[in-house]
Amino acid sequence: MIPNRSKRMTIAQLKERMDSRFRATDARSDARFDTVDARFDAVDARFEAVNARFDSLDAQFRRLFRSVESLAQKVGANTQGLADGLEHFDRALTEHDKRIRDLEPPPI
Repeated sequence: MIPNRSKRMTIAQLKERMDSRFRATDARSDARFDTVDARFDAVDARFEAVNARFDSLDAQFRRLFRSVESLAQKVGANTQGLADGLEHFDRALTEHDKRIRDLEPPPI
């Protein structure tokens, strides 16, 4: 294609036209970057909210685990107490049974 000689531009006109295009491209790029930045800000806010939720859940689980440990210690102590009591009653019953047998007359 042969350029139309009647529509020649001067260097100043070309410069103005190119500057105008660069400004438009720059404005579009800025708008797109601003949109992407806003999206990243929203994602960052979500991550911060999720992290806060995890921190809250972590604190709740720590309290729960402490409670379970405490309960386990109490159950262990109660089990030991019951075992000691059962052993005492078994010993007492065995001694009473032995005394009763000693008092009974021998079989004929």
